[in-house]
Amino acid sequence: MSTREITTGNALGLSYRIFARSGTVTASETRSKTEVSGSVSGGGGYSNNGTGYTAPVSGSISSETTDYQDIFLTDDNGVEHLIQTENFLVPCREGQRATFFFIKSGRSQSGPYFQAYNHNSRQTYDHGKSLRSDLFPWLTTLIVLAVTGVPMFFSLLLDSEGGLGPAIFGLVIVAVVVGICMWIVGSILAAIRATRVKADSRFRQFKAQLENEPAPSAQADTSPTAV
Repeated sequence: MSTREITTGNALGLSYRIFARSGTVTASETRSKTEVSGSVSGGGGYSNNGTGYTAPVSGSISSETTDYQDIFLTDDNGVEHLIQTENFLVPCREGQRATFFFIKSGRSQSGPYFQAYNHNSRQTYDHGKSLRSDLFPWLTTLIVLAVTGVPMFFSLLLDSEGGLGPAIFGLVIVAVVVGICMWIVGSILAAIRATRVKADSRFRQFKAQLENEPAPSAQADTSPTAV
């Protein structure tokens, strides 16, 4: 077994297909990237007469770290696949057998890895965030924003007492309000869809079969490359 479609279904109006990709891990590399944003002002300085003083310090700095993992997986046909994940680290080492699950929703020809199973450690790893993001109604959100924002923009633009400035301001206000509402509704919808996908009977049956298989012996004795 290498890569196969294991189930199809429909979750609240969105069709989906779940695939499983199995093979032997030949290498695994992890890396992190930290982005720092913000600003700080104030601090020390000098007055006109040369005496020192300290100005109040204001501002803030925040940082966000993103973890990446590259896993080289050789399937049962000898084909090597590069599996790249973001904020989804799967503990594995060279020689171990693993299965990665990914989804294709709607008409999409690609989709994210949202779950993995290490046959040797018999552990399942889940990345629900990527699944919910893939099932989020992005297109519907854009359509609603366009339908509500564009008419108001042109209405204010053509108003004799209005103009381009008020029209843009009105468009921004509508986009923010509608965007927040759609984000809340879309997030709830995506969470329900994700729950239904994970509850798919054929998907659960396939995972149960993997868990009932005897644990294979790793083909190499090296230290884990991901924690």
